[in-house]
Amino acid sequence: MADKSNDYKDVLSRRRFVALTGAAGAAALAGCDGSEGTDDSTPADEGGDDDTSTEDDDMSTEDDSMEVADVRHRSGTSLSPADIQFNPWGQNTAQISNELIFDPFAEFNYATGEYVPAIIEEWEYTGDTFEMVIQEGATWHDGEPVTAQDLATYLRLDRESGSSIWDWGSDVEEIDDRTVAITIEGDINPSLIEFSVMENRLTTKHSRYGDVLSETQNADDNTPLTEFVDDEPIGNGIFQYGEADEQVILTERHADHPNADNVNFKEYAFQYFDGNTAIHQALLSGNIESMFAIYTPGNVVTDLPDSMNEYRTPRNGGVGIIPNHNHDHLGRREVRQAIAYAMNRTQVAANSDPRTKVAPRIPTALPNAQLENWLGDSMEDFETYGRESSEVEKAASVLKEAGYSRNGDDVWEDEDGNTLSFELIAPGGWSDWVTAMESVADQLNAAGMDVEFSTVPFGDLGGSDGRWAQGNFDATAEYWTAAFARAAHPYHNLRHQMVNPKATLRENGYAYPGAVEDRGGSEADITVPALDGSGELTVNPVEDVGTLGSTSDSDTEAELALELLWVSNQDLPMIPIQEGLNQTFISSKRFDIPAEDAEVAQVQYANTWLPRQGEMTYNGN
Repeated sequence: MADKSNDYKDVLSRRRFVALTGAAGAAALAGCDGSEGTDDSTPADEGGDDDTSTEDDDMSTEDDSMEVADVRHRSGTSLSPADIQFNPWGQNTAQISNELIFDPFAEFNYATGEYVPAIIEEWEYTGDTFEMVIQEGATWHDGEPVTAQDLATYLRLDRESGSSIWDWGSDVEEIDDRTVAITIEGDINPSLIEFSVMENRLTTKHSRYGDVLSETQNADDNTPLTEFVDDEPIGNGIFQYGEADEQVILTERHADHPNADNVNFKEYAFQYFDGNTAIHQALLSGNIESMFAIYTPGNVVTDLPDSMNEYRTPRNGGVGIIPNHNHDHLGRREVRQAIAYAMNRTQVAANSDPRTKVAPRIPTALPNAQLENWLGDSMEDFETYGRESSEVEKAASVLKEAGYSRNGDDVWEDEDGNTLSFELIAPGGWSDWVTAMESVADQLNAAGMDVEFSTVPFGDLGGSDGRWAQGNFDATAEYWTAAFARAAHPYHNLRHQMVNPKATLRENGYAYPGAVEDRGGSEADITVPALDGSGELTVNPVEDVGTLGSTSDSDTEAELALELLWVSNQDLPMIPIQEGLNQTFISSKRFDIPAEDAEVAQVQYANTWLPRQGEMTYNGN
């Protein structure tokens, strides 16, 4: 379980926290999930192998110590540069180029279970504040220094957006030119602080976002923030925004970055590709030299050039089903349980990709690697819903108890003769998700349900006006955890499943009764049979998940987490299907890069983090 010390102040120290929830390493997880892809490079670079670009490989000297090759690294993105912008709280946010243009606060390493400093070089929990020190020498791309005011502006805008930091933070103070403190009033679960804060990326130069902050603070809602379009970003990362067209985003080495000496090539470009298949073709042909988070089946990996390295890192979750709880059938617990019983999750994972997918052992709000830590001896009491088989008889039993029966077509219908029918959707082009949902639909139809599967362009699903946010779906493929480092702690996953998916990932109007009103819920109590088999257990997700995020007592944390995880397992606000590994690819043909199992590459994502660390350098070929 979590660390048993109640004196968290002594445990949490500057620059890193002891991994109270355990390191979610790739070996321990043995599987996680990835689907989206990305890329971009200028039209002059389209097509060809590594050695056929129009780049000039001459070396230039920018200072006394660094020779920089006039070379362009070519990567990918699955979002069109014509459609994106760089306000992280707005719509159509940039997908991967932002990770070069803006430095992260810190980068979580899945091999060590620790955060590596980036634009925040030191941090410390003092008991009543969380203090952060900006990296010495950090500058914006217009030449001005990164200041405490810039960081404070980010945190204040983040508060207006309702992020999880402000479940426990009360205010922001600028201590000096480089130091900012989040003040803390009341109780706080210190094991959550680092996960909440350090996952962010500093995107807000005050001169660009100061007016947006003032307007948002004076408005009735956060519309001034979400509608602000930042299409020519002033960044602070190792590469700076250069130019873009409908196909390509071009970034250029930021010579004044504190880590600039780690980068010996001039340009990094991202080319747009529509869907995974197009990205696979670009990797196979050498049209691009790297790609992040691109699901790639084993047969494609086998055919990749020998120079292409594959870095696999945990997602701490993967694709599941989010049911719309306003649906006449899916809003009933018994139907959701029947769906879980009818699925053979192991077969679904194998159909998606046995190299990178694995079935969750217990459907609840935890990835496999953390089940023993948080469930302990109670794990044997949790319902597995048949991980390795379709439990059709159990599915039939719960449906019969709920008043369903088979009609003349051998399809389940309710007491009023309404067929148990629904549409299951997934983002088009996300091939592993599509394969998983096709398998699920087949299994559910075989169990007597009437399920129609279809794909929908991601552009129609995401964003505040998309089908997900508007609740315009019956059931949809989507993440069932908060994913990545933060998913090692149940708080973020429970908040994602039961309270407010927008706070952890994407807007979703799934109308779970326990969720906040903005997500279609009513903040209602949820009652399930008690874990010990005697009586009932009632929780209020909004209140109890909030308490989980604020308690500083480890015993209370453990007890409350167990209760909420049990409710997740019984009520199934979201239905877990599989976990997966992210796959990032980098070519070693022109760039010196670490071995595939190197600790330094166990991050999200290696192709944008390694240049900053001096671990992806041009080799002269």
